[in-house]
Parts: sequence; C-alpha cells; structure tokens
Amino acid sequence: MRLAETQQAGCSDEGAISRLICNERVRLRFCRERWNAHPDCMVESPRNDP
Repeated sequence: MRLAETQQAGCSDEGAISRLICNERVRLRFCRERWNAHPDCMVESPRNDP
C-alpha cells in the first residue's frame, strides 16, 4: 500500500485542518522504519552551510 492510499483511507472524513494533521500523523506512522528507503518517505538531509 502507498502512503496516499493510507492517508485517503484514514483521513478522508476529516475537515480541512484536521485532514492536514491526520495526513501528517499517518505519514509519520507509515514512514517510521522506511525513511529514505521508500519513495513516499524521502527526506532531504539538513545542510551545514557556513
């Protein structure tokens, strides 16, 4: 299952603000052990620019 499908299934009945929060909660749970290993869970590394 992809992240978008999981978010749609769990958050579709929420209002606008609640849906935004729900989508992020689902993303954090979905990506817990998949950061930078699953296409839906890619994050950039922080830069240490001088």
